[in-house]
Amino acid sequence: MSSMKITPNKIKVAKQIRSKLLTWGFVDDLLYREFKRFPKNVRLDEVAYKTCLIDKLYNCNVWRLIRGDYGRLAEHIISLKIDPDLTAGNIQIVDEISRFQGRNLLVFASKYAHFHQPYKFPIWDNFVAIGLNHILYGKKHYGKRSYAQFKSDIDGLINNYHRNFGSKLSYKDLDIYLWLYGQKINEFKGASKEVKDLNEKHPALFKQLL
Repeated sequence: MSSMKITPNKIKVAKQIRSKLLTWGFVDDLLYREFKRFPKNVRLDEVAYKTCLIDKLYNCNVWRLIRGDYGRLAEHIISLKIDPDLTAGNIQIVDEISRFQGRNLLVFASKYAHFHQPYKFPIWDNFVAIGLNHILYGKKHYGKRSYAQFKSDIDGLINNYHRNFGSKLSYKDLDIYLWLYGQKINEFKGASKEVKDLNEKHPALFKQLL
């Protein structure tokens, strides 16, 4: 296991960097607002709308994988009757949402659950997974883990943070840190132009994530 620790200063720096990424701030505000406006998952139009929002705004690449069939994906979500599971924080529902037409849409499914219940479901993101695995195991490739294992690893980091510093760490703040840290150690391969440009302008700030 890696000896690197997540510190309050690193969390503070990550939030400072994120505040400069105006596009992502707008995206989060919009998604939290719209998921609060349409909290249920029983109407096809509302579920398809939320599905499209997550995919397009968070670059989940679902459109290509499902060939643009948001309606079919919405029907799949509705058939699972996920509302009680989301409310209860039952994590197995994320894996159930992710299994669609022989594909694994885990990135999408975790985000879909998160924006319904942000305090119960952390976001699985490729950069987050890179950062998480590097911190826990000193490697970049996280491998094919279940969402339950991912959440367990995230909760472990949060518990360690609380023991070390006596303060709470939210899923969202940890997500911001791991997302940026993962891009940094991956040398910004696959990162957005906005993130790359910000790193060029503030390299010292990004270095403090390490």
